[in-house]
Amino acid sequence: MFKDSKALEYTCYSAGAGAFGIFVRWMQLQLATTDEGLFKPSFWNVAVILLLVGASAFYISFIHKFHKARMYVPSDFYKAFKNDHKVYRIIRIFIAFVMIAGAALLLLQCDADQNALFLQILAVLGIISGISFPLILSAANRPHNDSMKMVTFLHFFQIAFFAFWLIVSYKQNSISPIGWHYLVELITASVAMLAFFRVAGFAYGVPNWEKSIFFCMLGASCCLMSISDGRYLGQLVMMGGSAMMLLTYNWLLITNMRQGKKEENVQVDPMDLDYLNEKLK
Repeated sequence: MFKDSKALEYTCYSAGAGAFGIFVRWMQLQLATTDEGLFKPSFWNVAVILLLVGASAFYISFIHKFHKARMYVPSDFYKAFKNDHKVYRIIRIFIAFVMIAGAALLLLQCDADQNALFLQILAVLGIISGISFPLILSAANRPHNDSMKMVTFLHFFQIAFFAFWLIVSYKQNSISPIGWHYLVELITASVAMLAFFRVAGFAYGVPNWEKSIFFCMLGASCCLMSISDGRYLGQLVMMGGSAMMLLTYNWLLITNMRQGKKEENVQVDPMDLDYLNEKLK
C-alpha cells in the first residue's frame, strides 16, 4: 500500500492550490472590476486562467510519477476505496454534516429568489449527496453484491448534484453579458461532475484511476476557488463540502495504491464460491 502520509501530501497539494485559487479569484473580483461591476483587462484575469492550467499540468505530472513508479489503483471498488480506520469514519460523517448544513442554509435563504424552485431542488440534491457520501465509503468496507447495487444508486445523486448546478448557473446567468461573473462556477461544476462520474466508474465496473485522481484533484481545487464567488452562503458551504468529498476520494485512491502489474479489471461477488474455487486451483 502507498503510505498514508504520502497520500495526504499529494492531497494537500490539491487543497493548497484551491486555497491559492480562493485568493486569486478574490483579487480578481476586487481589482479587475470597475465601480459598475464590469470586468476590465487585468493581470488577475490572466492569473485565474494560469492557475487552472498550471494546476492541471501539476496533477498530470503526479500521474506520470505514479506510472514511473509502477503504481496503480486496484480496479475493484472495495479495494480502491477501503477506509476502515476510525479517522475516516469521523471525516466522512463531518463532510456529510457540512453538505447537509449548507443545503439546509440554502433552503432558508432562497425563498425570495426569482429562481427559488431551482435553488430548492439543488439544495435537496445537496442533502441527498451529503447523505450518500458516508454510505458509499462505509459500503467499501463491507464487500457484498447487494451493497454494490446501493453504491451505484447513490453515486448517481453525486453526479446529478453538479449536473443540476450547471442548469441553475445557466438559469441565473443566461442574460448576463459578463462571462467572468459565472465562468469559474461553470468550470467548477463541469470538472466536479466529471470527478464524481470517474469515481462512480469503480462501482459501475469501468474504472480509470488516472482520470479519477486527476479530476478529483482539479475538481477539489476548483470547488475551493469558487468559494470566493458571490453566491448564497449555503451554496458556498456546499462547494466547500464537495471539495472535501473529492479530496477524501483522492486521498483514498492514493492510499490504496499498489505496486507492480495491474490487476484484472473484474468485480467479484465475494459469495461466488465457483470463482473462489477456480482461483484456488
